[in-house]
Amino acid sequence: MLDPKLERSFNFAFDLATQHGAEFVSLEHVLLALTSHDQEAQEILKACGVDFDSLIQDLEDFIEDNHSG
Repeated sequence: MLDPKLERSFNFAFDLATQHGAEFVSLEHVLLALTSHDQEAQEILKACGVDFDSLIQDLEDFIEDNHSG
């Protein structure tokens, strides 16, 4: 059984993939879901010095350019 927070993130990643017409959920969808909806993941990434605005923009651009149907 998955942790409820992780399950919500996976569901959001699936929704993102579906919205972009992707045939599968990619790691980019999962990472974008985690950066958007998982406080613990955000804290870990912040501790690693991640620039969230840049990461989210880069992920959205990549998904749009590479995963749209």
